[in-house]
Formats: sequence, C-alpha cells, structure tokens
Amino acid sequence: MKTIADLRAALIAAQKLTGQSSFDRRAPASKAIPPLLAAKAEISRFIAEHGDSAEAWRLLSQAQECLLGYATARESFEKALSLSPQRSPKDLKHLVLLREYESKWKDLPLTPDELQRLGRHLSDVLATQACDHTARLTKAWLAEFSPGKQDQKLKALRHWGGYCDCEVLGNAVQGTA
Repeated sequence: MKTIADLRAALIAAQKLTGQSSFDRRAPASKAIPPLLAAKAEISRFIAEHGDSAEAWRLLSQAQECLLGYATARESFEKALSLSPQRSPKDLKHLVLLREYESKWKDLPLTPDELQRLGRHLSDVLATQACDHTARLTKAWLAEFSPGKQDQKLKALRHWGGYCDCEVLGNAVQGTA
C-alpha cells in the first residue's frame, strides 16, 4: 500500500501534466486525465483502508479540483478541515474559493469537456482568421455539438465576458477554468 508521501508525489506528477495553475483552473490536458484518475483512485483506496486522514482528504480534494469536480472537491476539503486540529486562514480562503468555483460551474450550462472543445475549435479557427466581433462561430459550434438551451448557454458565456468569439475564447473558456 502506498504512503501519503507516495500519493502526494503521484498527485503532484499528475498535476504538472494538467496545464493548470493554482488559481486558474481549466479542463486538464487529456494526457493528465489517466494519471489524475489513478491518483484519485489510490487516494480513495487509502482513505477506505486507513480511516480518516486529514491529509488524504486534502489530496483527494486536490485531485477532484484538478478534474473540475468542485462540489466533491469542496466536500472532501470540508472533511479534511473537520479532521484537522486547527484551521488556518489559508484553509478558509481555499474553502471560499472552492465554493465560488462550484457556484460558477453550476451556473454555466456547459460541461468542462464541452467548454474545452469549444475553446479548441475557437482557437483553431481564430488562428487562421480574425474575429469578426460576433459570436457566429460560438453559435454554430453550440448548434452542432451542444444543442439545446442555446440562448441560456450564450447568456452564461456573456456573463463570463464572452460577447464575441475572441472574448468567448479569452474570457469565458480560459477565464472559467
């Protein structure tokens, strides 16, 4: 069985593959998903076999956060805090941040995968042609790959600062994550 140090090292190695920064989450790079899922499974197994460990719950929260599972990341972090002898101001700030991200993702009617695919599409197209400052490309992509509730999705993207295709890419796609 792996130790907490082993689990932490595996999670850190997987996090390095994500392309995410600490405070700028976006969908993880596809090459990071298998190691993240493996680390998450090992951490969950450790918790099941060794009982409650605040450090293990923190690691599980980090893995869930990297996978954009903010609701479960918040729950795991709250469990870690309940098992910790004391809470630092940094812990409380992180809990607030998890709650904010959870709320933002809940309000965005696109899955992280859809948002990532929309971002790749816009990035590819806008690399070859200038933005015409409309949401034409976004609307077309949504109609083809994420049908239903298009007005609600466009409204949510505008809420994130995505009024035209280049703003959807720069503010909504890269800003949400």
